[in-house]
Formats: sequence, structure tokens, C-alpha cells
Amino acid sequence: HAAARMMLGSIYRDMDNGPKAVRSYLEALELADTTSNECNYSMLSKIQGQLATVYNANGMYVKALDADSQASIYAKKAGDICDFIRQKEFVGGDYYALHDTVRAIKTAKECIRLYEKHGMPEYAAGACPTIIYTHIVQGQYDSARLYMNKFERESGLFNGRMIEKGREHYYYAKGLYCLRTQQLDSAKYYFRELLKYDYQYEAYKGLADYYAVLQVSDSSKKYYELAEEELDEKYKKH
Repeated sequence: HAAARMMLGSIYRDMDNGPKAVRSYLEALELADTTSNECNYSMLSKIQGQLATVYNANGMYVKALDADSQASIYAKKAGDICDFIRQKEFVGGDYYALHDTVRAIKTAKECIRLYEKHGMPEYAAGACPTIIYTHIVQGQYDSARLYMNKFERESGLFNGRMIEKGREHYYYAKGLYCLRTQQLDSAKYYFRELLKYDYQYEAYKGLADYYAVLQVSDSSKKYYELAEEELDEKYKKH
């Protein structure tokens, strides 16, 4: 039964056993009959989405891209417009992980347009981070600020300075923006916040850049080395 295999895959995923999780999800997909009028496209979308999550966690971004694309197609067939667009958002994230920023931004903007078309303004604002980060990296700070305002004011994800649990990675983009626009105290604050949420690499990289701007070379060197150690650990896990 496809649902049982999907559940087994989720158990393996939670146990951090990627290979067995992938096998179970693929078996679940094989058990589904897409030629039947009774086909549960909603479940198929969820299976593909979970598969993409495991692929992403293991740095297999091309496979994640394929799985997220399929998840989006199945969600549309199931008539779930919100999930159809949400999975498209993940496709944009996969493009970004593959260093295809042009497609990543194009996909993010398409998702914002679709959310707005279907009367979901909060979701539209929530789809801004990829665009924000790319504009900051490219030095387009005015454009970044426009999308940051939309994200922070309209997404419903913020309580004051604090973002909703699970979204804290945004603090890296925020810290980088503050650093590049000479708001140094705020930059340090956001980079330090990342340490609380298990984003050590981003925190150390940000703090290294912060101390480099201040020309405190010993501290900058220390944090660059810590960032490299974190990166090595990530690659070992993959």
C-alpha cells in the first residue's frame, strides 16, 4: 500500500537514514496507479515532496529538483493550488542550490505572481527570500530593501524582529544586508542570532565578514576557520 510505504519512508527520514527513506518513497510511488481515475494525486505530491527533502538534505539537488517539480505537477492535478505554487517555490530553491540564480529568481517571481493572482498575499510575501539574498549578493541594495519590506511587513511571519520558527536562516540575509549598508551593530546582532538556531556556518561566515570590515584580523581569521570547519562537517555528512 502506497500510504504505508510513505509512512515507512518518513520514519526512516526521521531516523536520518536517507537511503532507506528514498527506497521506501520510491516504492510508494511505484505502488500508485496514475492511470486510475481514483489515483490519489495529493498523496503522490506529498511523497515526491518528502523525497525532495531527503535529496536536499544529502546535497542531491538535481534529484531534488525533479522530485519537487513532480510534486508541483501532482498538487495541480489534485486541485491544490496553494501546494502547487508552494512546491514551485521549492523548485526555485533547488535552482538556487544548483547556482542557477537566473532561474531561481524567475521561479520566485512567478510564485509571487501566482500567489497574488489566487488571493494569497501573505504567501506571496513569504516567497521573497531568494530574491532578497540574490539582490544583496549582487549589490542591488535598493531592490533588496523593497523585497525585504514586503517580506517583513506582509508575510505574517514576524513578531517584531523575530521570525517564525524554522525560517531563521533569513537572519543571514538580513545580517549581510546590514553589513553591506554600514549598519554594523545590527549585522553583528543577526549573525549572532544564527548561532541559536543551528546555522553555525552562516553565523561564523557572517561574523568573519563583520570583523574583516572592522579590520580586526585575529577575530576575522578565527571565524573564517570556524566556518571552514563547519563546511567540512557538512560535506562529511553527505
